[in-house]
Order: sequence, then C-alpha cells, then structure tokens
Amino acid sequence: MLVSFKISNFLSFNKMQSFSMVPSLDNELSEHIIKLGSVKLLKMGIILGANSSGKSNLLKAIAIGRELINGTSPLKYRNFFCKIESENKNRETLFEFTFYINKKFYTYGYTLNLYSGKFLTEYLYDHDLQTDREVILFERSTTENNLEPLFVHHLDLSINKRKSFNKYLKDFSNSSDTLLITKINHANDIDISDFKNVYEFFKEKINPNFQTQDLKISNLDLIKQKNEVIELLKAFDTGINDLEFEEVDLNLIEKIHPDEIGSLIEYIEKNKQKDSFSNSIKINDSLYQVSYSDGILKIFKVMLIHMFAELAFEFFEESDGVKRLFDLFSVILAPTKDTVYLFDELNRCIHPLLIIKFIETFNKKLSKYPIQLIFTTHEANILKEGLIRRDEVWFVEKEKNNSSKIYSLDIFKLTNKKIVDSYLAGNFGAVPILPKDWFLMAIRERVSLYKRYPDDRLLSRDVFKTYYLIMEGTNTEPIYFKLLERKLNELKIHNNIKLIYLERTLRDRGSNTPSQLLNFLLEYQDDIKDDNAVFWVVFDRDSYKSHISPSEKYLEFIEFAKSKNVSMLVTSPCFEIWLMLHRRNAYRDLIKPNEKAIFQNKRVSPGYTYTSRLIKNNFGFNPKTTIPRSLLDNLDYALEEARYLTKSLEEMAKKIGENISDFIRKLLEDPRT
Repeated sequence: MLVSFKISNFLSFNKMQSFSMVPSLDNELSEHIIKLGSVKLLKMGIILGANSSGKSNLLKAIAIGRELINGTSPLKYRNFFCKIESENKNRETLFEFTFYINKKFYTYGYTLNLYSGKFLTEYLYDHDLQTDREVILFERSTTENNLEPLFVHHLDLSINKRKSFNKYLKDFSNSSDTLLITKINHANDIDISDFKNVYEFFKEKINPNFQTQDLKISNLDLIKQKNEVIELLKAFDTGINDLEFEEVDLNLIEKIHPDEIGSLIEYIEKNKQKDSFSNSIKINDSLYQVSYSDGILKIFKVMLIHMFAELAFEFFEESDGVKRLFDLFSVILAPTKDTVYLFDELNRCIHPLLIIKFIETFNKKLSKYPIQLIFTTHEANILKEGLIRRDEVWFVEKEKNNSSKIYSLDIFKLTNKKIVDSYLAGNFGAVPILPKDWFLMAIRERVSLYKRYPDDRLLSRDVFKTYYLIMEGTNTEPIYFKLLERKLNELKIHNNIKLIYLERTLRDRGSNTPSQLLNFLLEYQDDIKDDNAVFWVVFDRDSYKSHISPSEKYLEFIEFAKSKNVSMLVTSPCFEIWLMLHRRNAYRDLIKPNEKAIFQNKRVSPGYTYTSRLIKNNFGFNPKTTIPRSLLDNLDYALEEARYLTKSLEEMAKKIGENISDFIRKLLEDPRT
C-alpha cells in the first residue's frame, strides 16, 4: 500500500513534488479509508489536469521508479530528466516511496543521474508507529559529501547474516551501477527480511496499466469467474451476455504474436514452479485465459457472445471501451491484497456515466479490502459529493515555465458551489488556459504516517472571490486592468479571483465623482447575492483638489466608504503615478526630483497635466489615450518601486502614494502553492 511518493527532475517535474495517500479530512466517506492498525490510508487517488499538464508523468514516475528497483538499467531512461533547465542533465533525480507491506511501514528512496545512469544515494527507513519517527536501516552515497559511503543501523541480523552482509558491503559500498536492494535480492544468497519486504513491494505490489503495454497479465480467471464477469458486463450495458472459450496451441499464439511470445513463455515457465495458476492475459487486441494444473498447460482464446448475435465475437472486434472495462473488472473481481493499481486515463473510451458506475462499484465491492486505485482522468463529472472524498483528488498543472506542480483539493475552502462547477470554472486551476539546493539526504523532510502536510496547508485557501470594480476614469484605468488580466493569463496565474468591471450607462458617464461611483456601487450591491463578492471604487486623490478643503473632503469620503464595507483603490495624485513606477529606479530618477510638482499635478497644457506630460516625455505615450502592452513586462519593477510610496489611504491626503501594488500582489498570489 502506498503512503506517499516524491519525485524531482523527471520529465515535466522540475523541483520536488509530493503525492500522498494519507487522508487529511475527517467525516468524509469513511468507507474509502483503509485502516492498517493505527494508520489510515486512502483507497483512491484521483489525478486531474489539462492535456499535457503532467498527469501521466506522475504515474510514469511511480512505474519507472519501480522498474529501476527491479533491475532495469537507468540508461533506458537517460533522457527522462526534466528539460526545463539545461543544468538538469547533470542534476540528481529523486524517487522516494513510503509504503506498507507485511505489517511494516518503510520509506525507501534513491537519487541518480539519469543521463549518466549512475546511482548517487540510496536509503531505507523503518517507521516507528508509536512515535511516528523514521528509524534508519541504511543509507549510502557514492558521491563525495558529508555522508559515509555506507551507514547501516538497526538492521536485525544474526551473526551469520551479518558476516554475509558485510561481505556485500565491502564489495558494494561505492558501486553506482545498481541499487543495494536490487543487488541483494537478485543474489538470493542472503536473506534480510526488510530488504525482501521492500523488493517484494516493488516487484509484486505495484500494478501499472498504460495504453502502451502490449502484454497485460491479470489474476482474473475468466472461466471460474465467468458468471461474475457476465453480471458486470450486463450491469455496464455492453450488450454482451456470455463468454466462450476456444482452446488454442502455444505454437498458434507464437505465429499470431511473434513479438510478445518471449514474454509470455517467460511468464509461463516462471509460474510453472507453482502447483497451479490461472490468469487472463491480454496480448495486443487478443484476450486469452492461461491455466496450468497437474503439469498440464491449457490456453483458451476468449470469445464474446452478444445479445441476438448468432456467432461469437473475438476480442479484437470489441470497442475500445469494452476492452478497457476488462482491465477495470480485473481490479474488482480479482484484486491482489495490498496492491497499488495505476491506471492512466481511466476514462479512456468509456462513457462518463460508466466511469461513475465503476467508481461506485469499486468502493462498494472492495470497501473492506486493502487495495488502492490511483488514476488520471479528464472526467470532471466524478467530482461529486457522495462519490469521492476531497482529499482523494489531486491536480496537476503546468507552471509558467511549463514544469508540473501537484496539489490537492483539500487545500481549498469550499463554498456551496458544486465541486465540479468550481473545477470547470477554473477555481482550482488544472484546467486548460484559453538550483544548488537540490535534494540532499542530510536535509530531507521526514515522512509522517499520520499527517499529509507538515504545515497548515489544509483548508487554507479560499476557493473563489469576485471583485467588482467601478472606475473613475474611462480610459487609463480600464485599459491598464485589461492589459493586466492578459498578463496574468500569460503567466498562468490562478488567483481564485474573478474581476468584473462595472460600467456606467451613457446617461451616467458624466457622473464620475467618487461619491457618485460609490452610490452606483451600493445600488448594484443590493441587487446581487454573492457572499464572496468584494466591491471596489477606483479613483484618484486628485478628484478632490478643486474642493475648498481637498484633504478633509477626501478623508471624509474614505471614512464613509469604509463604513459601507467598500474597498478602495487610490492613487495620489492620479493613476499616472502607478504607471510611472514601471521602470527601474523610477522613484529615484523621476518621482523624488519632482515630488512637489507631481503632488500638485497642475495642468500644463490643454491635453496634459504635469504627471501625464512626465509620462509622455519619459515613456513615449499619452496615458489618457493609450498604454502599450509592453509596459506590463515591467510589472516587477513597479511592485519593487512601490515600496518607496505610502500605501495608507489616509496618508495619501498629504503624500504621493498608491495601493494598486497591494491589490496586484493579491492577483499574483497562486492559492495552490
């Protein structure tokens, strides 16, 4: 059973990403929980995301991490390092698994340079259930660092086993071509229970299912379990109401499947060591039942009988959806205890309603059976209460540099809105949008069997807010905010905030004093019912400069707007001060030398005030008519330069200032991090 998995520098995963099957929420579908003594684990892990977001790469990482432990040469995957950064070619790739097998919990991990095929570090920890602490069984490093080449601790070995083991250590301590776990288990001349447990987990207890597999072996006995299979085929409305079995010779299979016969024979010869076995085997688009008993091998081709059809159908004639269902049925009808089943694109070729039915059937039939199902999907309709737990759902999304990020639904505070509606609206991200501190064993973060997160990430993110903005200006501010939204899309920022701009009617276009804008906003506020709405008035402090007591009148409005729970975006003297900040050293070179004139902001010509003329002379555009899109490329400068100006609404009565920068920082926040 999988507890957690960590990966870094692999395909689209650049920095380390973590996936966990530790439940984080109470009182949600307790039948989805497996209890292993004092430890609870989830039965399902659901991974959603847009196309090419990296969903499949997560399952590939688990599967390939398993292959390397089972003895596959890492050179087979030498180009699987993350190509986001060229330095990654020479960096370490991390695989770390925390898992349960044979009544014990372990964390086993290793790092390697994929491109060179050299293993760098390897470690194994046992977990103390009483203290939730990791106990070192061994650590080793083939690199020159502060670690001993091999450190062994707490391995419970007899004197004879210790002698044999020490011989391995002497020959193997600096080997970088293979893993110690692999070497000892392949040798078969030393029996260390902890090592056997680890190897057994990766060899027997992870069951990957990818579309590219030409040969798939299942524990399902289609002959003995025929009635159960037919029952499911009928329940899933396939039109199939019976199965037939046509005995075939191994030589015929060799002619039909010449490329796969070697793997099939290897499987048969290996399993002949048992007294008997019976497995269904899918080879390309053909389905067979292979049985061995009393020294006799029998192979049957599986034929399918459709309602009202006079002849049987071969498996290759069935739809891709029916073929997929046989893969899924093997999990329900012939599960292997404590096994982790991985399915890439579970919904491939299957109707959404049948996917929902499969999940319901899985949870009902296997509610008390210790297995796990982890799958990727695009099917958002499974995000319904009563079908899934929120902590079962994980999202994979590309960051702005196209690397993949993993995060769970459990970090979001949910509103009354349906989960599926919130997801499709983009509230959680993971939908289509129309270094030197690499891993070191000495500073790795320990794994807890009882807590998913080491911090307070759980339910810490607001799902969705709507910001309603009404603006004093009809050109400069609207143009800027539209460009800002486009920039956020380019950066692939998902900030759980939706911006809605309220426009005045043609009749009211002249009514643009802050007080008039506030009245319009309050009337609109009464008409909508949105608990997550925030209302903003956007205006310049300059709006009051023609008043007899400008500062007093301005402060009076600020106080009144606050009493109505209306937020304010203010620039002093005007919005041009914010535009001016979009340049390196803008405060030093432009604002500080002209501070008094900027604050007064007198009109210098029929078309310009002092600040708009300053913009024209230094930036080359008239902010009253246009703002170039390229200005937003300097947004980082603006946020940095803004630290020199006051953010206080009250202080802006007497000083140059703005609070646009704080507002934009909110928009730049990504709640998934």
